Amino acid sequence: TVFIYDGMEHCPTATITVNGNVLNPMSDYKIVCDNNVKVGSDVAHIAVKSQDGGNFLFTDYEVNFSILPVVISITDSTIFEKTFDGGNAATVKVNAVSFKAPGDSIEVTTAAKFNNASAGTNKKVSITYGLAGPDKDNYVLAYNTAVYNKGVINKREAILVWNTPDTFVYDGLKHGVSATVEM
Repeated sequence: TVFIYDGMEHCPTATITVNGNVLNPMSDYKIVCDNNVKVGSDVAHIAVKSQDGGNFLFTDYEVNFSILPVVISITDSTIFEKTFDGGNAATVKVNAVSFKAPGDSIEVTTAAKFNNASAGTNKKVSITYGLAGPDKDNYVLAYNTAVYNKGVINKREAILVWNTPDTFVYDGLKHGVSATVEM
């Protein structure tokens, strides 16, 4: 039996028949599962009570089952604008995913870059996604990479700083000026 993680307890069901009679799971037998919320494999123990004053007695038996990670998608993210700095690193924040069980702690991590470091709009941004947090093993991303054409690198303002005096006293000599561009 296989279940998909949803943050809830899971336990397989069983139909037990004795001499053509279907036993009642509420009164004739009990299924016990431990560690049945998180992703992984487990064993369900089924204990059947004796019937008709002890006419039959079953020993416990086991049923294997698994809980698989749920596949989630990123449903909302923000690519932050930046000012030209000579690099192509981009900053992306994931705002929402398609499913997260109540009480779970997961974070979608990102590594992003612009296709080049030049200023511009509608720039291609490549993003690699990952999962972090104590409950990350209960989830699998539907996709680990994405490319969007909505990045912005704004032009950086250049400031011209004059390194020489702005006035000269005539002395018959040729004078030059110099300046430094600060970013």
